[in-house]
Amino acid sequence: MSKSNTIEKLSLKQLLITIIMGTGFTGTAGLSYFLSYYYSLYQEVTGFNDAQIGTILSVLSASAFICYLVGGPLADLFHPKWNLLFAYTVSPTVALIFYMQSPLPNYTVMLIVQIVLAFTCLCPKWCSMLKLIQISGTERQVGRMFGLYAAFGAAGTFLTGVIGSAIIAANSPLAGFRIMVVLYSAILYVSAAALFFVVKADKKLEKTNSFSLKAWAKLLASPDQWLCWLVMIGPY
Repeated sequence: MSKSNTIEKLSLKQLLITIIMGTGFTGTAGLSYFLSYYYSLYQEVTGFNDAQIGTILSVLSASAFICYLVGGPLADLFHPKWNLLFAYTVSPTVALIFYMQSPLPNYTVMLIVQIVLAFTCLCPKWCSMLKLIQISGTERQVGRMFGLYAAFGAAGTFLTGVIGSAIIAANSPLAGFRIMVVLYSAILYVSAAALFFVVKADKKLEKTNSFSLKAWAKLLASPDQWLCWLVMIGPY
């Protein structure tokens, strides 16, 4: 068998990275999209009407667009470990500060909190997660690593959803809401601790990263890039 066809086994560290990334996905997606996952619960505990919640969801979508647009340059400027640690610690802290208040903040404050959660969750997380997987394996390994990350993320989301449904059913709406926020926050804090000890930041990688508006404009002017984006966005 030729060398190009050999299968490179994943190391224990690579497996741990994929588990951490999958677990982190469960927490970041859970907090940033909590409103859409638990729409009825969110509406009941806040008292917001459909128009208000629809506005928050629209603002979340607009914020996500900016987050993904900026997330790439951010992942190039800093080591993905530091970006992910920021997402895994700052976003749950924001959620705990505001969602644990009694009574809950008013509509304007909750709208601002949702924007902050989007930027602290999505902006430093998504592109940095992709880059961390990419630099943690060879060309023949990253595909399997990303697949495992997605699998662990899906399993974590499903398991947390099942647990959350039981928690919400066994408690009052407000208590269930707050317990779920604590649960997602705990998932992220645990992910941050694991990431801190498992992944070592390579300072050489940070020093060689650079970003310029000129390079970004050149990328946007490329027809091939627009075609790739359309191919990816279409199925999504």
